[in-house]
Amino acid sequence: MIETSRVTSAELVGEPIGPLAYPSLPSLLIRAAAMPDAGQIVHIDPNGEIERYSYSDLLDDARRILSGLRFNGIKELDRVVLQIREPRDLLATFWACQLGGMVPVPASANPPANSGLSSKGLLESVLKIADTDWSITNVDTVRLDRLETEFAISSPSEPAALLLTSGSTGLPKAVTLTHHNIVSRCEGTARARDLTKRNRTFNWMPLDHVGGLVMFHIRDVFLACHQVHADMQWVLEDPLRWLDVISEHRCDTTWASNFAFGLVVGRRADVRQRSWDLTQLKYIMNGGEPVKPRVAQQFLDVLAPFGIPQTAIHPGWGMSETSSGVVDIVFAPGPIGEFERFTPLGRPHPGVRVRVVDESGTMLDERELGRLQVAGDPVSSGYFGNDRQNKLSFTSDGWFKTGDLAFIADGQLTVTGRVHDIIESDGVAFYGHEIEAAVEELQFVEPSFTVACLVAAELTIVYCPRSRGAEAAEADEIRRHVLKLFGLTVKEVRAMEKSYIPKTGIGKLKRAQLALQLEHSPDAMDLCVLQAIRLKGRPMLHDVVAAIAADADTVIAALVARGLCGEADGRYSVTAAGRDRLTDLLGQERTRIDQSRILNLYKSFDGYNTELKQIITDWQLTDGLAPNSHEDKQYDAAVILRLEDLHATSLPLLGEFVDLVPRLHPYIVRLDAALTRIHAGDHRWLAGPLIDSFHTVWFELHEELIGLAGRTRAGEAKAGRAV
Repeated sequence: MIETSRVTSAELVGEPIGPLAYPSLPSLLIRAAAMPDAGQIVHIDPNGEIERYSYSDLLDDARRILSGLRFNGIKELDRVVLQIREPRDLLATFWACQLGGMVPVPASANPPANSGLSSKGLLESVLKIADTDWSITNVDTVRLDRLETEFAISSPSEPAALLLTSGSTGLPKAVTLTHHNIVSRCEGTARARDLTKRNRTFNWMPLDHVGGLVMFHIRDVFLACHQVHADMQWVLEDPLRWLDVISEHRCDTTWASNFAFGLVVGRRADVRQRSWDLTQLKYIMNGGEPVKPRVAQQFLDVLAPFGIPQTAIHPGWGMSETSSGVVDIVFAPGPIGEFERFTPLGRPHPGVRVRVVDESGTMLDERELGRLQVAGDPVSSGYFGNDRQNKLSFTSDGWFKTGDLAFIADGQLTVTGRVHDIIESDGVAFYGHEIEAAVEELQFVEPSFTVACLVAAELTIVYCPRSRGAEAAEADEIRRHVLKLFGLTVKEVRAMEKSYIPKTGIGKLKRAQLALQLEHSPDAMDLCVLQAIRLKGRPMLHDVVAAIAADADTVIAALVARGLCGEADGRYSVTAAGRDRLTDLLGQERTRIDQSRILNLYKSFDGYNTELKQIITDWQLTDGLAPNSHEDKQYDAAVILRLEDLHATSLPLLGEFVDLVPRLHPYIVRLDAALTRIHAGDHRWLAGPLIDSFHTVWFELHEELIGLAGRTRAGEAKAGRAV
């Protein structure tokens, strides 16, 4: 298909979308179910087991669930949070909501461990964000035998779904997408890429994410084509499974972020043992992160023996707020030199407009770098219940401010990076993702976990080493490599475990959140390490690493050398000089914090703290007198349920503390980790004294908050507020 769009200054306008034959989501499924030659829906579970069913089966599933939703009193336009583990059940319930005119709010049943949110905690947060009491976690509670026969007639302008997008502390916002937003995106991408019911697609993004749900599943219902879905963790456990599925199921359309290309390239030896046929693979949507041309070319080279077309990769751009990808282009392999730093992303799909403006909102000319804005049929009208964010995110004439930097040249859009991801040297601007790609060229660096960011206006590199023991030499090599390629001096290099490097549900690095964790003070690591040692008594190195979510050996060695820490038998303690240093650092920290806000938050925390004291007492004693033998499983389960409720309801408050004091974020991760172990049946992690149990971590967090609020442990104990 010939791509057409007109260009006026730094603006690109896709062709008009025109009237939609099927303007609402229910009509898409009803149409697909009635087509005898429609494709199938295939799910591959985390064990590799396969389930197949038809669009007609999906419609019948949805009709049974709709009967149950209505029986339970859920009405048109009611918002319903869907936190459902089984993908078929999730899709069926999503479509039940569509048929009933309800507004589904998909939420992950398995949030990333480093998000600081348990599944129950996320559910509680989303219920508040969506301002609803309705949630479905077990479809069997709403699935009836009766097939509902009456369906709602939804207006194209009515909300079809609220989709979650993460904030800086991991607490999400809800993007409102209407029926017109979603269907017009399906129409536009089908036209732009000549997609039909003959296509066969493979998706491994979560189905609660805009990529898995809208960019793949709903688009494929629109096409009535064959669609295959797999669990993301199943693919990441062995990235070659991605290509196994494509070859076996003859898929021609799929998705990958750059990190997936890198994982395949890193398995060259294993790739040679495969016997894939990739000749049919025409459309690999490449988005979610800035494109790395060198890695993309290596990916094509490694797979060339299997017949992959050299035009298969399509770099693109999109967001939850644009109903997923709305710009893309065929990747053009070639030499990557000084003036080819960024890969063009092409023209907007039908119904989409993009423009580049300066900081005041004035349109720029071609080839001028500025701020990317987008408007058009697939673009959301805003975030649900968040007027403040909507005023910040949209212009008075309805353009969405994406937060990306871009330029337009030769009728094509090129996105260079995020507004807050610029690192300068001698007047030359580089982007964090450029530096990260260069660092990952080094053999000892684990791909897709590198972050380059500014901390206290100094360049910091965080990386995940392939093995431990050589971090000092590796840091020197990283510094030399970055200086040679970019002329940049790296102030600090930190090795971190994968689990502490925050990512979104589809594997995108959360650079802003990590920068918050790293803090803005040059003395931040001294503070974090000294405080962790003080609170833990005489910890070993691995205890400190777990407490601060960062590599600590070089910092501790420096503290020992300065006489601020002592070491005996591998255990560390804070010396008198160290206590003085810590007191000074904590005092400096308090001067930077809004004390009235911290006091108000601390007063709110007191209620949760009192509740936890009672939970711990009830866990240790029955009837407040006899030691708990833990033989009464029902009693213990009730106490654990109270702990889960406390954790879920306190998370938004803890997120506000993290907003004020970013170094507190690891406490959220540690509380969630303890709760995960409790769920797994190891109840030592509720109140065990010598491990990072929930009680231990809460105690340490409370100690932090006491100091931040300008109070003392003795005073709080006297007032009855100590845990």
